[in-house]
Amino acid sequence: GSAYETATGETEIGLYSVCSLAEAGPGVSLFVLPDYQTGMPGATIDYIITVSNPENPLAIDLTYDLTFEESGDWSPDIHPTSLFVPVGGSEESLLIVTIPDAVSMGTEDTIVVTATARGYPEVQTSFTTVACAGKRIEPFDDVYVSDQDVDANYSGENALRIGSYYEYWQWPFLKFDLSEIPSDANITDARLYLYAYYKYASGFDVLCREVDDDDWMELDITWNNKSEYGALLNTKPVDYTSYDSPKSYSWDVTSFVVSEFEGDQWASFCLHPPDTLPESTSRAFWSKEHYEGRVHPFLRITYGPPGVSVSISPGEASADKGQTVTFTVKVTNTSPIMDTYDLEVTEIDGWGATLDDDLLEDVESGASVNVTLSVIVPSDAEDGDEDAITVTATSQADSTVSASDTCTAKAGIVVEKVKVTISPTSKDGSPGDDVTYSVTVKNEGTSTDTFSLQATDTAGWSPRISLSTLTLDAEASGTATVTVTIPDDAAAGASTTITVTASGTGYDDSITSTASVKEEGLPMTLIAIVVVVVVMFASDG
Repeated sequence: GSAYETATGETEIGLYSVCSLAEAGPGVSLFVLPDYQTGMPGATIDYIITVSNPENPLAIDLTYDLTFEESGDWSPDIHPTSLFVPVGGSEESLLIVTIPDAVSMGTEDTIVVTATARGYPEVQTSFTTVACAGKRIEPFDDVYVSDQDVDANYSGENALRIGSYYEYWQWPFLKFDLSEIPSDANITDARLYLYAYYKYASGFDVLCREVDDDDWMELDITWNNKSEYGALLNTKPVDYTSYDSPKSYSWDVTSFVVSEFEGDQWASFCLHPPDTLPESTSRAFWSKEHYEGRVHPFLRITYGPPGVSVSISPGEASADKGQTVTFTVKVTNTSPIMDTYDLEVTEIDGWGATLDDDLLEDVESGASVNVTLSVIVPSDAEDGDEDAITVTATSQADSTVSASDTCTAKAGIVVEKVKVTISPTSKDGSPGDDVTYSVTVKNEGTSTDTFSLQATDTAGWSPRISLSTLTLDAEASGTATVTVTIPDDAAAGASTTITVTASGTGYDDSITSTASVKEEGLPMTLIAIVVVVVVMFASDG
């Protein structure tokens, strides 16, 4: 028996009566219907958990405890959590999932349900199902056609058959109304889901194709009057399934759904097998007429609103008369799809600000693009005069979506000066300890500046600094932390010099601090000298 199971992977032999090679005794089987389900954020969806107590000569009536693990933090509920199942019987429970309100479309929670026989912890099995946040749209029409009778209509069945019945082809058609999707939605993903429940012969590829002609109805479509299919959208192998445990299969149809949503808002599909499929090879999916709505075909749509953000740095900058002030404008695509943005500049005093690029094409979702904003201070400007400049980015996908930020250009003598302090001036520690210093950087200049911070040392103790940059308005201060770990094997009297460099525009200053090390309660001087170097310069215009 074990040799047969090892060689074939089967525990049953085809005889006139069934003989199982599975070990006799307490057992369990488990199925969760469906194995994939979609609902909108905030919606509650449920699944049927079926627990069976397999019959065999040594089987006994059992109570099974139901538990779960999940990949997300959606806190599903099982009710009831235990089932008494007599030998040869089955009982059902519900898995209930509420999709969080704040979750993004397309987010999934993988849930593993486990049934364990009470008193027999080794009698246990699990089943995995998935909950997804998304828009579910069931077919408006779904039916299959066959050339077995080219004028026959098969809408009376609750099945969508595909493959070959003897030598005759069977092709399903499905049509969806996309008007349920919000008109301002940006579709990020669209998948066609069907649940297979029947198989005959080996598995095969199922091709999903677009159908441009939506002028068909399930009540009168036949092989002879069926709409012609168009481009191939996706191919998916379909193999395992059974009546008691239908399996979900999906096809990526995003590009076609996006196109149809922007058009007449109807999307039709045809599924068909390869032309080389052997005779009498077929599968069947449940249609929307099946009594169990959880296994109806559906489109899973994920979408999000268009979005964009704009930031300008520095927020304020100065230059003398006739000189150019420059700013960096950062535009970020915060929508879930690629977009193109038009940039526009508006001013209060009209100094003539310009951008080096006013059209940002094909910006990927989450990507940012930097452009330079330049303005020349007028030759007749007085010290202290200023121009408030606003840059606005507008989505070409949806002109109602825009964002802006404002900066200020000033006329006057530019002063760039910075002051750096460090605290404490000394600190004790032991080998292996982290010694930390607080560094304060103050911008004593007349305009916003960004300072880059870097920490190095002479002995290879690898000091770390908590911030790599500080952007400070005039007279503003910022802090960073410098940390150095004293080596465990540091010798008495060892020391290192730590240099913290704040790079603005050309002037340097330094300050030092020491660290002392204690070992086994006896002071052993280990000095870390901290030097803060500030790079900047002062300009009087």
